[in-house]
Amino acid sequence: MGGTSLAFPMMAYAAPDSPPAKFRRLEERVSTLLAGENIGFDLRAVSFDDGYEFFRITKNAYTLYPVASCFKALAVLYYLWYTPRELWQLTDDSPVFRVAVYSNNPLTGNLLQETAQYAWHSGNAIEKFNNFVSEVLRIPAGIYRWNWAGSPTGETTDERFA
Repeated sequence: MGGTSLAFPMMAYAAPDSPPAKFRRLEERVSTLLAGENIGFDLRAVSFDDGYEFFRITKNAYTLYPVASCFKALAVLYYLWYTPRELWQLTDDSPVFRVAVYSNNPLTGNLLQETAQYAWHSGNAIEKFNNFVSEVLRIPAGIYRWNWAGSPTGETTDERFA
């Protein structure tokens, strides 16, 4: 199990080895919360304009763990970003909840397909999701296809990720 690290760039604070107390407290809480857990954690404050990193709190950040469909967190954010708030369905039995909490694969395709109608990006449902990830979130990644049985995105692809 790796340790927790707290890094502050020189330009963000006069003394990078002495971060403000509120960040030290946050780091201590994260370390306590995740002690003994088999989990990776990486929290950063980054300037949206120039990518400058103000601070980082990590716990096992570079340890690889098996994950199931980690992109589904981005699919939920995509839903919340584009779906008009008055149409949000966030109950325990809603599709977005079941995708986020239970990693429901067929509903993931439904979520991508239904959210696409509200996204301003061009393309099919997969392309619109990938455009959100790359253009809005500035993450240079995407999915090629989500072809789970029963999913409306079954034959829909984004050739950029072939």
